[in-house]
Amino acid sequence: MKVISQKTQTKKKATIPKIVCGIIATISIVVIGVFSLSPFWFWTSLEIVAGLLVAGGCWGEWYLFKNPADEGDESAKHLHHSREVRCIIAVAIGVTVEFVALAHSIPEAVQLEKDVAQIGSTNAQLVADNLMLRSNVVALELKMQPRIITQKQINDFIFLMQHVKKIPVKISIGQEGFDTETYGRQIRDMFTKAKFANSIDSGTWGIFRDSSRLEARNFGKTKAWPFVEIVYYSTNNDDYFETNNTFTYNLTASKFSNSPIPLPVVTENDPVEYVFYAIDYGFKQIGIPTEWRPSNQWVKPGEFEIFIPLKNQ
Repeated sequence: MKVISQKTQTKKKATIPKIVCGIIATISIVVIGVFSLSPFWFWTSLEIVAGLLVAGGCWGEWYLFKNPADEGDESAKHLHHSREVRCIIAVAIGVTVEFVALAHSIPEAVQLEKDVAQIGSTNAQLVADNLMLRSNVVALELKMQPRIITQKQINDFIFLMQHVKKIPVKISIGQEGFDTETYGRQIRDMFTKAKFANSIDSGTWGIFRDSSRLEARNFGKTKAWPFVEIVYYSTNNDDYFETNNTFTYNLTASKFSNSPIPLPVVTENDPVEYVFYAIDYGFKQIGIPTEWRPSNQWVKPGEFEIFIPLKNQ
């Protein structure tokens, strides 16, 4: 008995240094991991090690359960029990480490959820910004498109002008832009099809050209120019372009024919300005932006003309 007791004490004394060395090694590995790895990889590695300990301990327990020690061999029973203890300790350490790691994972998961929500909000804002940018690009593309007169506009204008007396109408251009000539020609063709003759001083394509006619905006003015201007005589002339809606419709209801769509009626006895009131009405009905422009240089008293300004850029 004394011999056995001495052997047991000797084994215990030999085991203590091993335990101390194991603890020191474990602490050292953890410390090195803290300083050498990023927080993500440190905690990830710790959870992997903990998972391996739990798995190894469970499989060891299962193996020892399936392979019990010989009841008659005390040393084998002692070794079997020692291995069981090691497996239990491995499972306990692994579960403890996973529990500690869980305390770190929960805040990380909460922060990740917040980050995902923030990313979703940012993405939604980016989508909204992209849609706004796309709409701006589309608007810019439309703005850069040349002015055109469609066949429907021509047909509608002819219909609107059917009860308006036909007089020569002067179509003029001054500064030439990238679509001024084309648009002026299309306007002239529309008037010709509506039975309005050319003016006697018109040139190629029935258009009067005067490159000395200049238009510009006053300081601080950003209002878009119309597609066409109806020029009338006035001594209140402004060299800098400022459209003026001095003229108002004084065509009474009786001046319109009985039609689901009001049609202007201008008879042979009506003054010339009535024709241009009707033309202005027709332009607006078919979607051509129009304004009146006073001038004492471009027209004489009692004269009117259709001027094609530069397109807005």
